[in-house]
Amino acid sequence: MFKLFKKRQQPSAASGIWIKVGQWVERKIRLLADKLNRRTAHWSRRSIKIALISFCAIYMACFGYYFLKNDNAVIPLDYISVPDHAIIPDNQVLPSAEPVLSHEAYRRLLAFRHFLDSLQQTPEGQPQYEKILSDHPGIRDSVEYIISLYKNQDKNVEYGKDK
Repeated sequence: MFKLFKKRQQPSAASGIWIKVGQWVERKIRLLADKLNRRTAHWSRRSIKIALISFCAIYMACFGYYFLKNDNAVIPLDYISVPDHAIIPDNQVLPSAEPVLSHEAYRRLLAFRHFLDSLQQTPEGQPQYEKILSDHPGIRDSVEYIISLYKNQDKNVEYGKDK
């Protein structure tokens, strides 16, 4: 017959009183485990499984009864508001009641991106393009990020309407 509770190794090294407290707790646990092993030594595997399933079923029934019977069992939720200026990773834009970026602002950003592309590609606009980039480093990345926010916002608004 297998033992339900196996003997444990020596406790790891700690300091002073905590070793003694740990040993006392382990002795108590070991005594309880030995007692349970003696009481279940003659049980078959099937009996142990039935006892375990019965215990789980009784526990779930009591738990369910408590929550169905108790009117105050509802756990209140506190909503967390995310500031508008918070940086949210790409695929995790939160749906909000109002859009972060209007369609008109989105169109202006697209026009600005097109303007930057045209400056970059023409020899006459190249100095002006480099001056814009030197005055505002990272502006291309910012524009692309805001455009992706608008696209994700648009997806989330459509998703929220389907619910």
